[in-house]
Amino acid sequence: MDDMLTVFKRAQELPGAIGASLDGFGGILRCGICHAERPMQPGDGGQYTATGWPKCCAQSMMWWTQRQIDAGEMPA
Repeated sequence: MDDMLTVFKRAQELPGAIGASLDGFGGILRCGICHAERPMQPGDGGQYTATGWPKCCAQSMMWWTQRQIDAGEMPA
């Protein structure tokens, strides 16, 4: 039973750990339909991993990292 509780506790901490690793990428979320944009703030990656990515125009918003933006990879 203790092993099960340990696994459960570690699983609950996973979104925060993922978010911490995603925070360094920065960037924005952008709607593929209307091009509305929302900046990625520290902690957003973990929150969105746990609760789902924001939606706009009934679709999940696309995440563009700062590296992609700087390289001109994000469509206009």
